[in-house]
Amino acid sequence: MSVASQSLMDNVTYEDLYHRWEQGNWSAYDIDFSQDREGWDSLSDIQRRSAMWIYSMFFYGEDRVADTLAPYITAAPTEEQAYFLAPSRSTRSATRSSSTASSRR
Repeated sequence: MSVASQSLMDNVTYEDLYHRWEQGNWSAYDIDFSQDREGWDSLSDIQRRSAMWIYSMFFYGEDRVADTLAPYITAAPTEEQAYFLAPSRSTRSATRSSSTASSRR
């Protein structure tokens, strides 16, 4: 690595990386869901219930991942590192998930 690129890397902070992520993130409000609505309306009752079951299992899996990773986020030595590890506006939910998971054990 050159001296110039090393110097550039030394100036990049976790907070800078987080702000770059925030600026480049997409918004669900910008997506047109009208075709999805038509598709959902065309499903039978059993198809809708099956889809909801699949979606709930996906959500449950994502929640388990959050519970598993929460200790790493809360153990970050600085606040900006915690923000970098948890791409949300607050680490409170990660902390809550961690304490909920440990109370289940």
